[in-house]
Amino acid sequence: MERFVIRNYGPSRNLPDGHGSYIFLEKDRIRGTSDPVLAELFATYPQINVTDRGVTFKGTPAIQPPEGPPPPIEDDDVVEAVSYDALDKREVQDLAKARGIPTAHVSRLDLIAALQTADQEEKAAKVDTSINYDALSYKDLQQVAKERGIRYVGVSRAAITISLQADDKVKPDEPAVPEEPSDDE
Repeated sequence: MERFVIRNYGPSRNLPDGHGSYIFLEKDRIRGTSDPVLAELFATYPQINVTDRGVTFKGTPAIQPPEGPPPPIEDDDVVEAVSYDALDKREVQDLAKARGIPTAHVSRLDLIAALQTADQEEKAAKVDTSINYDALSYKDLQQVAKERGIRYVGVSRAAITISLQADDKVKPDEPAVPEEPSDDE
């Protein structure tokens, strides 16, 4: 049994085999081979489908990236925030158009002011995702505390609420240190 199955979906034709000779492939016919180099070559031809035990290659096989750590971040990879004042009128107009701000017969300074106003409105419109712990039942508070690794057994409702609010204030880059339940519980 051959490892690769080659099928010609195009017209019948002679195709170079990479060794200075040709292989004739009839239209809608299947040909088998165990040569991976030949299978890879035929996968590059249009209207030729090469199948490797259930894996299909169409066209040039994908090149796999090397294993290992990610490449270091270079200075030109870092995106720096640019103020609107550093942009010329055409760039400011393009930004304003992209955000739905009218640009016809509007000066550059007015466009910058409109963009800054839109920025402030977007910041103000951000959804508050904080949880209202007072609206939760004691069991719900215990469940949230349990999911976050905060002590909840034998602790009052007020103490759980304070612990959860303190946990909300932990910065994302600082890991939260869960309180361990004591042995007397």
